[in-house]
Amino acid sequence: MLKFLRQWFGCLIPILIIVGFVVANVISGGPAERGDLNYGDTVTDSTAGSDRVWRFQGTAGDLIGIDLHSDDFDTYLLLYDSSGQVIEQDDDSGPNLSSLIARFELPASDSYAITARSRGGEPGEYTLSLYRVDPGADPSDAPTPIEYGAIVEGEMTNVTGVGYTFKGVANEVVTIDLQGDFDTYLTLLGTDGDEIASDDDGGTGSNSLISLFTLPENGDYTIIARALEGETGSYRLSLYRDQ
Repeated sequence: MLKFLRQWFGCLIPILIIVGFVVANVISGGPAERGDLNYGDTVTDSTAGSDRVWRFQGTAGDLIGIDLHSDDFDTYLLLYDSSGQVIEQDDDSGPNLSSLIARFELPASDSYAITARSRGGEPGEYTLSLYRVDPGADPSDAPTPIEYGAIVEGEMTNVTGVGYTFKGVANEVVTIDLQGDFDTYLTLLGTDGDEIASDDDGGTGSNSLISLFTLPENGDYTIIARALEGETGSYRLSLYRDQ
């Protein structure tokens, strides 16, 4: 009898552990299916601190972008294929601890899943955007030359932004101002193509400003101007050298 009870409890314990895990996930909100997305969709949702899953259909060769941000928590973004394998992920490539998969080519015609995660498990609201990227639209590929003192105006039609390049000298102090009829975002790339400065709302309202930045070396620098939410509209970019 004692042997039977030991065997019975031995089988019961793992079952209780599994049940407890499921109940805990339900109570906390658990990983939750939120629905389907199409290219161009932007959704705002909330989480109790657990994962939120969105699905979409993609075609082999599609070049996509995914933007996840929140004012309430540090975001983390994961992209899965239909087998459940993580094929891309990002933590803080976007502004202010937000997550951004800027350019990813889908490997197959398949169903894909996007997981929006609160990195620290905090609850709050988040915004998720899924869009298709023009294959020739990397703004750093062929940036437009710009000189100190120039003011350029244009229409933001590329969700990944537009690029401008200028020649800088070590220890020059520069200011870059981006204004638009949308929420703007500025990035400055160094001579090696790596990000050395960025700004979201340092200007007036939701405009961007990289102010009094000291260039580290001689060479060609690239400015990337874009809309934070992948919006389109008019913009005005200024580059100054401070004396």
